Amino acid sequence: MSVKRLQGMLKKRKIDFAFFMGKDPNIFYFTEFPNNFFSALIVPKEKKPIFILPEMDYARGRKNSKIKNIFCFKKGRLYDNILELLKKEGIKCRHIGVNKEELNINRFSELKKKFKKVKFIDVFEDCCNVRSVKTSKEIENIKKACSIADNVFKKALSKFRFKTEKELGLFLECEIKKQGADISFKPLVASGKNGAYPHHEPGDAKLKGFTIIDFGAKYKGYCSDMTRTIYAGKPGEKEKKIYKKVLYVQKSMINMLRPKLDIAKVDISARRLFGKDRDKFIHASGHGVGVEIHESPGLYETAEGKLKKNMVFTIEPGLYFNNKFGIRIEDTVLLDEKAVILTKTKKELIVV
Repeated sequence: MSVKRLQGMLKKRKIDFAFFMGKDPNIFYFTEFPNNFFSALIVPKEKKPIFILPEMDYARGRKNSKIKNIFCFKKGRLYDNILELLKKEGIKCRHIGVNKEELNINRFSELKKKFKKVKFIDVFEDCCNVRSVKTSKEIENIKKACSIADNVFKKALSKFRFKTEKELGLFLECEIKKQGADISFKPLVASGKNGAYPHHEPGDAKLKGFTIIDFGAKYKGYCSDMTRTIYAGKPGEKEKKIYKKVLYVQKSMINMLRPKLDIAKVDISARRLFGKDRDKFIHASGHGVGVEIHESPGLYETAEGKLKKNMVFTIEPGLYFNNKFGIRIEDTVLLDEKAVILTKTKKELIVV
C-alpha cells in the first residue's frame, strides 16, 4: 500500500521513478529488509519496484524482502547495473526523484555523471507524507516496541540500586536487547543540574533530585520513545508543584489531539499553558515515530499541515531551569478518533 501511495505521488509530479540508495531509511521502509551502504531501490511510477543488493545480501534479500523483484550487482558496477536494468525494464529516466536529505555530495555527483540530461527532483517531502500515516502492521510493531520499553522501565524501578546516570543508561540498553529488541537511540539519563540540557549524555554524575530518563526500544525496525522524570531523594513542595504543571500540560496536549487539528496548535497551546514559564520550554512539543526516531510530523509552533488518523508521534513538553534541573514527560501516541497512549508507564512523580 505504501509503495502505491508513493507511485501516486510520482505520477502526480510527473516523475519517472524514485531512486534511493545506501543507508536511506526509505529503503527499509519500502522493502522491510535491512539496507546497507551498497543497497539501492528504484520505485517507478507504474511498474514494480526494483531492489538492488550486493552479492553478499542477495540470497537473504530474496528470502526476506517485501520487494521480490531483486537484482544482484557486482562490486563497483552499481550505476552501470542500474542503467542496464532501466533499459531492460523499459523505464524512462527523464525525471528522477531522489531523497536529497540522504544523498551525500559525492554520490549525487556520481549520479549526475551517469544520468546525463536528466532532471533530479527532491522527493523527501513525498516520502515523509507517505510514512507519516502508519499501516496496521506498522502500528502493531510500534505498540510492541512501546510495550518492551514499559517492561524495561518497570524492571528498572523494581531493582532501583543505580548510583550514576551511566549505570541506569546501560541497564536500560542491556534489558531492551535481552527482550529481543534494539534501542531506538542511546538512552538519555540526566540528573540534577544535567537535566537542564535536553540532550545531555549519561556520565558519572550521581543520581540526585529530578532525573530525566529518555529511551526507547526498536522492534522489527520500528521505534518507541518515552521519557519519565523521577526524583532521587525527597522533593519539596515547590518541586512537586512544578512537576504537576508539566504533567498537566502534557495531559492537556494529549486530550486536545484530533484528526484535522492544525499541527501548530498543539505546540502553541502547550506554550500558552506554561504561562510565565513558557521560556523554559526550549524544544518542540513532539515528533513522528516510525522506522526513524524522528519523522514527520514535527510538532512545533510554525508547523504546517493537519494531524491525520493513524499518525504516530510523541507528546513531550518539558521545563528546563538552567543550573538547577529539568523535567520532561513524554509518551508515544497513536491518533485514532482521539489520542491513544501507547507507552503505559504511569506519570505521577516517582520518588526513589
